Amino acid sequence: PKSARELLVGAVAEDPDDLASRLMLLSLPPQDGSGPSQQDLVDQIRRIEGEGGLNWRLCQANIWLEQDDWAARRQQIEALLNECLTRSPDWADAMAAQGRMLEKGGQVHLAISKYMQALDAEPQNVGLARRVLVLAAQAGRWVEGDRASGMLPPDDPTVQSYLIAQARRMGDLRRAEQLLEARVRAAPADVRARLDLAAIKRGRNETAEAERLLAEAAHVAPDAFEVLAARVDFHVARSQFERALELCDRAIAAAPTARLHILRAGVHRAAGDWTLAEADLRQAAGIGDGAEDAYVELGLLFFARGRVDQALAAWREGLSTLPRSFRLRYRIASVLLTAHGQDREAGARMLRELLAERPEEESLLLLRADSLVGSDPS
Repeated sequence: PKSARELLVGAVAEDPDDLASRLMLLSLPPQDGSGPSQQDLVDQIRRIEGEGGLNWRLCQANIWLEQDDWAARRQQIEALLNECLTRSPDWADAMAAQGRMLEKGGQVHLAISKYMQALDAEPQNVGLARRVLVLAAQAGRWVEGDRASGMLPPDDPTVQSYLIAQARRMGDLRRAEQLLEARVRAAPADVRARLDLAAIKRGRNETAEAERLLAEAAHVAPDAFEVLAARVDFHVARSQFERALELCDRAIAAAPTARLHILRAGVHRAAGDWTLAEADLRQAAGIGDGAEDAYVELGLLFFARGRVDQALAAWREGLSTLPRSFRLRYRIASVLLTAHGQDREAGARMLRELLAERPEEESLLLLRADSLVGSDPS
């Protein structure tokens, strides 16, 4: 039997004015070499609907949002979505797209509010309710999280993860522990629950139980980075640097990646071997998409030792490769504005640029407040 994609591709090829098939085809994950491209489909929908259409606007905005350079098109995306909602105020899909744009731009609190508007318009949207729960747990937005959790079955794994995160953030570790223990018993393959429960056990000095849970997680997902990172952190916390390095070395020998080098750099740093830490971070900077994380950590490595100029040089080196990196620009602006003897005017300019991009970003608002408090009153 033909797949849904094959049937839709055939329908689109047969009828140049079949709007419904094109919209359904766009909702499926893209596949290379199977029918028209996503952009071709949007162009076809635009031709069918005409310039006044709304579907092509939403589809175009969604495609641009998934591209690496989406931020360069942010104003165009906003204009398309605003037009959709001006003419169709209760369109949940357009609200959700706005929420995704805000989330990608680091405006998590605004994103949650926009997602909740979409959920009010379409309360049966399970995927959106789960996304709200994830963000609400991260941001501590319990009112919205509790509402979203009520739209899902109580045994939904995302609801369980939210309740655990809520208990931990509110300091109710006993409740978090109970929920995690129940989750571990019910789900033999739940790696995240085992890692979170191990962290609580370690905090209570229940070392043997923590190590047992980490071993279980490693058995379930032996190649998962989060498992390796938790095991490394466990040994570092106990000053067992050799065992931590053995784990890192073995993983790097099998498949070197930027985040593995960054992880090993953290072990070297904890052990006081700054030279090896720097070497690992510089290796990470040259591997794939790990440059941003590597340069951020490299600058922090220097900054922790009081080498402010070297920290700035490292972040600027990264910025020469990643000129739009928010994290690198934030680090530079922060040091310029707060460290003694730095170019505060340049820092203020960079901060203004960042605020123009993310006006609701909490870290930027705090930095601006700190810079005003620390500014020269004369």
